[in-house]
Amino acid sequence: MKGKIFYDHLVRLEEVLVEFKQGELTLEERETVLDIADETVHTRVLKVILDRLPLHRHRLFLNRFHKEPYRAELMDFLKRETGVNIEKLIEIEAEKVKRRLRILIAGSRKYRDKQTR
Repeated sequence: MKGKIFYDHLVRLEEVLVEFKQGELTLEERETVLDIADETVHTRVLKVILDRLPLHRHRLFLNRFHKEPYRAELMDFLKRETGVNIEKLIEIEAEKVKRRLRILIAGSRKYRDKQTR
């Protein structure tokens, strides 16, 4: 999901890109990896949010999020309505996705190295 989102400061996907050595990926490949990671994190974060948010508040949240996904007030709304440390839960979910992506990166390197021998 391109563009600024209210929880971006909790996700920090750029950390995954430093896993790649300089010149290991083309610009297009880097953008593709970042797009896939971004979409995956977005889906997983929304699941975390909706799993904790009372059902009767889903529509209100999704409407607000759709109109202004960058609004910091969305986090305030979630904190108030969920009653949990939603920021921490988002960070944990983002870390799971980044950890999985790092495993995939390592696996693709091993596969590529086998192919070049």
